[in-house]
Amino acid sequence: MKKLMKKKVSLFGKEVSVLLVALVAMSVVSAALLGYYGVITGMAIVSQSVVLNGDACTTNEACTKIGAWNENFVAGDSVSDCDNSVKNNAHVEATIEFTTTCGPDCGGIETDVYGVLKLTKKNPTTWAVEGNPIEITYTITGGLFESTGVPADYTLIYYKDNVANDNDVERLTVLGNGAVVSGDIPASDDWNAGPLANYCDGANGYDHYKYCRGAKLWAVPNANIQGGVLVWSNPEDFWFETDLVVYSVDNTITLPAGGGFDFCVDNDFAIDLKPDTYTITTTVDVA
Repeated sequence: MKKLMKKKVSLFGKEVSVLLVALVAMSVVSAALLGYYGVITGMAIVSQSVVLNGDACTTNEACTKIGAWNENFVAGDSVSDCDNSVKNNAHVEATIEFTTTCGPDCGGIETDVYGVLKLTKKNPTTWAVEGNPIEITYTITGGLFESTGVPADYTLIYYKDNVANDNDVERLTVLGNGAVVSGDIPASDDWNAGPLANYCDGANGYDHYKYCRGAKLWAVPNANIQGGVLVWSNPEDFWFETDLVVYSVDNTITLPAGGGFDFCVDNDFAIDLKPDTYTITTTVDVA
C-alpha cells in the first residue's frame, strides 16, 4: 500500500499517486445505473377479428374462395353466389367495405352485393311465428335500395324502434321494390342501431338473430300505409322480420361485436361484353 502511495503517475499534467487513480476508477464503476429493474414477458396468440365464410378461413390468413362464376357464360348472362357470410369475432366494433376489381376490363360487368331475408306472419298477441315464411332479396350497398320477392299488393318498409308513437311518421321509411335512400339503415335514431341493442343468441330476452344490431324490414299491405304513417288495424296480415339487416349508402358497414350477416355476390354481364376471360374479385376490406 505504501509503495502505491509513493509511486507517482502523470495525470492531466500533474503527478498523482497510483492508489488515488485506482480509487477514482472504482468510484466511476460503482456509479453505473441499472438498465431496468425487472422484465415481464408474455405471449399473445391473436386470431383474426372479422372472418369471411367462417371455417373456410384459416387462423392466420384471410379467406380466399373461388366463386360460383368460375364457369363459362354468354354475354347477357348473370350469376349469383350466395354461400357467403361475414362475422366480427372481436369484442369491439369493426368497419368493413366491399370492393370489386376485375380484369382485363370491368366496363361491361356490374357487381352487386345483396342479402336474403325471410319474412313471416306472427300472432299479434303472442308474436309467435305463424305459417311458412317468404323470402326476399335486398341490396346491402349503394344509393339505390332494391328488393325482390315482396308479395303482390304489399310494400316493403323499414320501421324504426324508438320512443315515439306507433304512427309517428319519423319511424316509417317506404322502400317498396326500389327507393333512393339518403342514409344508412339502420338510422342513427333507431334504437336497434344503438349500443344497448343486442339480438344475438337470444341475449336480454330478444329474438335469436344472427345480426346483433340492425334494421327491421316488414312487408305490409299497401292499404296500411296512409298519409306517410303505418296503420296497425290488421297486423296479423303483416310479414315481419326473422332477422335484422344492414344497408350502407357509401359501401361502409360497421359490424357490432359478435355481429355479422350472410350475403350474395351478383355479377351481370352486358349483352355487348367483349369475349374474353375475366377475373372478378370481391374483397371484404378493412375500412
